[in-house]
Amino acid sequence: MKLLIFRITHILNFAGPNMTSRLKEITGFIFAFFLVACLAGIINPANAEEKKMSVLDYYLALPDEYFYCETKPSISKSFKEKQIKKKNLRNGYILSKSEEYPMEVALFTDSYLMLDIIAVNVKCGEGCMCNRFALLSYSGNGRWSEMTANIFPKQEEIEKALKNKGAAYEYVLPEVGTTIRIVDSASKRQLLEIYFSGGYFLIKEGPAKK
Repeated sequence: MKLLIFRITHILNFAGPNMTSRLKEITGFIFAFFLVACLAGIINPANAEEKKMSVLDYYLALPDEYFYCETKPSISKSFKEKQIKKKNLRNGYILSKSEEYPMEVALFTDSYLMLDIIAVNVKCGEGCMCNRFALLSYSGNGRWSEMTANIFPKQEEIEKALKNKGAAYEYVLPEVGTTIRIVDSASKRQLLEIYFSGGYFLIKEGPAKK
């Protein structure tokens, strides 16, 4: 609200000869109305922050396709809530299930870019057709955009960094922090780390094996 008031005041004070007196009058009226409405509680500029979506909000808004692989159940908000096995809302992490397979959902936020990325990771084992990894952006009213190809390393880049061609691997989303781990599918040994920075996921250089 402070920023909006500053901008309107700036226009009124420094418009100069380029703005007609009539336009100044209209702008002043809009400003006065907005200020009175805020004081009266009709408009609450703080709602944007109050309504900031949590990982749970995003999880419940996910498309139904992420909650099944072959047989589609009757999917509702209640159904999605019942699939949750663990949730760490403070750190933006949920462990759920999709057709009995583990499904991780993690929220990655870049405050500077005002960007939220939702990672969804369904794991059903090596060679399973139900494995799924996606990075999504939500624009409201059920509208999702697939972002993986734009912000995540390509498969060939990951395999080159692994230096272990042919080895089966899987992703592990972070319950704490912003680093996705790549582990060996069989032994679960960590092979690589991919960290989130500036709206992109980047391969961490150097050894990450543990």
